[in-house]
Amino acid sequence: MAELSDGKKIIPIAEDASLVEAAEELGVPFSCTEGNCGTCLTRIVTGMENMSPYSEKEKIFGLEQDERLMCQSRILKGRVVIDV
Repeated sequence: MAELSDGKKIIPIAEDASLVEAAEELGVPFSCTEGNCGTCLTRIVTGMENMSPYSEKEKIFGLEQDERLMCQSRILKGRVVIDV
C-alpha cells in the first residue's frame, strides 16, 4: 500500500497508482491529463524515490528536480508528500 499526503491529510492508495487520481482524492484541482499545459505541476516535498521515472513528456517540459506533472507520474510505493 502506498500513501499520498498534502502535508495535512494522508490517504492510502494502491501501489503504482496515478498521482493525478490520488491527488483528486485529496481535492487537488487540475485540468489536463495530456502533459502539455502544466496545470498539474506539483513539487514533491518528500518521497521522490517512490515515484515512477520521468515520462518523455515530463522530460520535454523541463521540470526542476523536485517537480512532477501529476498527469504523467505514478506513485510506485511508500509515502509521497506533495506541495499543493
